[in-house]
Amino acid sequence: MTSSGRRPAPGRARPHHGVVRSRAAAPARQRLRRVPAAGPSRRVLRARMSTRLAWLTCAILVCFCIVVGKLVVLQVTGPDRYVDRARFQRLSAETLRAPRGAIYDRNGQPLVTSVDRQSIWADPKLVVDPRGTARALAPVLGMDEVTIHSSLLTSGRFVYLQRQVPDETAAAVQALALPGIGTLAEPTRNRPAGDLAEAVIGSTDIDNFGVSGLERQLDELLRGTDGEMVAERGPLGQSIPSGERRVQPAVRGSNVVLTLDRDLQAMVEIALANQVDAIQAAGGTALLMNPTTGEILAMATVKRDASTGLVRNDAENFSVSGAYEPGSVMKIVPVAALIDKGVVGPQTPQDVPSSILVHDAVFVDDHPIILDPVTRPRATVLDVMAESSNVGTIQLAQKLGDRALASALAVFGFGRTTKMGLDAEVGGSVPLVEDWYGTTLPSIAIGHTITATPLQVLTAYNAIANGGEWVRPKLISSQIDASGYQVDRPAADRQRIMKPETAAAMRTMLSAVVNDGTGSKAAVEGYEVAGKTGTAWKLRANGNYGDGKDRDYMATFVGFAPAENPRISMIVVIDEPRTAYYGGSAAAPVFGAVARQVLAGFDVMPYAAGNPRSPTGNNLRALPSAAIPATTLRPTTTPPPPPTTAPPPSTAPGPTPTATSSPTATSRG
Repeated sequence: MTSSGRRPAPGRARPHHGVVRSRAAAPARQRLRRVPAAGPSRRVLRARMSTRLAWLTCAILVCFCIVVGKLVVLQVTGPDRYVDRARFQRLSAETLRAPRGAIYDRNGQPLVTSVDRQSIWADPKLVVDPRGTARALAPVLGMDEVTIHSSLLTSGRFVYLQRQVPDETAAAVQALALPGIGTLAEPTRNRPAGDLAEAVIGSTDIDNFGVSGLERQLDELLRGTDGEMVAERGPLGQSIPSGERRVQPAVRGSNVVLTLDRDLQAMVEIALANQVDAIQAAGGTALLMNPTTGEILAMATVKRDASTGLVRNDAENFSVSGAYEPGSVMKIVPVAALIDKGVVGPQTPQDVPSSILVHDAVFVDDHPIILDPVTRPRATVLDVMAESSNVGTIQLAQKLGDRALASALAVFGFGRTTKMGLDAEVGGSVPLVEDWYGTTLPSIAIGHTITATPLQVLTAYNAIANGGEWVRPKLISSQIDASGYQVDRPAADRQRIMKPETAAAMRTMLSAVVNDGTGSKAAVEGYEVAGKTGTAWKLRANGNYGDGKDRDYMATFVGFAPAENPRISMIVVIDEPRTAYYGGSAAAPVFGAVARQVLAGFDVMPYAAGNPRSPTGNNLRALPSAAIPATTLRPTTTPPPPPTTAPPPSTAPGPTPTATSSPTATSRG
């Protein structure tokens, strides 16, 4: 109210202590009056809240039902499955490698055995400090630290760091006690005699699987069956003492017993390597057998290392895989065939000229058969064989004809494998008789145009040595399973291919080769040795034999002793001899050196004094297992110098083609 007692008019300022307020100065509550916002009413909001609460309650009930249902499944309907799953997470399975079966010689001497070697492995999940672990292992394992560190970062639970380490290395790793690093015993092959019989036995890979030789061929038999060990372990990989543990033992592979004699094998390898080294040859092969049973006593292949010049055992078994043109050692085929037919005999006279023209080629001998007007006015079939006459042999083959000679080759086993059971064996090659042409018969008669393995050649000579039976070679004697049960392999198959009288006549002629002919360096004092020499040009990779000043040769000697009652047979093949290339000078000395020791070791009695052609007895017994130590080869430490002179063209063995004919291979004993 104003002083006059009247209220101020609406909209006008009310005086206050004499101050008149404007509209702009009105109280804030009048200026900021809240205007209700447009939106749902409280009733709508309450409805929405109720709906949300209902849905939340349903969700909680559903989750509760799921949990209850899961508990029911876990506790009532299928607890075993989850118990097993939890247990599986704690179990660790480890493969127990089966020891590989051993390989023994005929006397029970080990050639290859299995021994355990420790391998270093890691579980990357358990490695606490990968970089520090790699740093600690690098000097012990002799590996790069970066390589080890990379392996420790892999995602798996098992990784090899190094396989089959020496025992001292494994002990050093174990001493470090690094988390996640362990050792594992793995069987590996051990050769007590070094690389003895390497070409026959073969080798295995790092996982103990056969990759060559008998190791590969008999892999399933030797390998055995792996076992398994299951153990319960803690989170850090440690074994739980009271935890579950199951072991399924591994079953070792079967042992194999060969017909080889370890001491004879060492003897043959040493003699062969020494001769290859002495005559500067590229390599050589030797095969020693029992001609009656077909058992292989020694099988060796050596080769000169081109980089070092050293002669060492070779991994290739040339005895069964090396088909070559054998040369004059094949001359027994036409001669034996004619004798068996009754056409000729050892003393049948034969006029042998210095050369013979067949079709468009002239075949010659290096030197004529030496005759005497009084004691030897004419040559004989025995002379042809003893002097390894190309011309005389071709004359005899012409009496047979193409088809009869082809049939004789098949009877002796040429052109097919012996089926002795070695996967690497090849069958050589004999052309179909329908494909023979003008010079095929004379070439085959002296050991060319066909190829054969040393095993085939020696098996053919065994038929002469044992009285006329072709005997399949045998290398595996028996097998012994994990329980010790031994199963002997059956005796070798045999088939008569000539009359006993024919074999006796051939032995007489082959004895003359050693006594009076080209094989004199195979002779053994006190014993009658029978055999045949062969020298042939070696076919080169370009398909020719080279020229008269530049040729490679294959020199061969094959024989048996004692001649009348043979106990051993042997073939020696020298590849590319340099200083002596005839079979009689390059290969025969190896036969003599080996036969001299073997016959004495077998207690084969020498001939009686005063009657050098009559044996007093041949009491064969097994060679003592320690008679000859298994030694390494003894080549020179430096490569031998090249020969000072090359063989003169005029002395090259065998037939010399005419100017109009194509070059043909030659042969000389």
